[in-house]
Amino acid sequence: MNRIRFTKASLDALANDSSAPRVVYYDHKARGLCVMVAARTKTFYVLRKHQGKTERILIGRYPDTTIEQTRSIANWMPGRIGMM
Repeated sequence: MNRIRFTKASLDALANDSSAPRVVYYDHKARGLCVMVAARTKTFYVLRKHQGKTERILIGRYPDTTIEQTRSIANWMPGRIGMM
């Protein structure tokens, strides 16, 4: 599992150089918050449990959505997953 500190510098430095179509990084601060890095985009999601299944809820794309906005949404989101 890739857990990093979400900062502007760290997110700007992320690139998908692997053979996988997407790579997921989890924030060390906000529970359930992750960023999915694809070839051309970086997208924030919140993971939560709903009826026993894990759901990925779209928050927005980086840099249009700021790190502070995503953390406040992740902290507000009911039923978010704990430390994964």
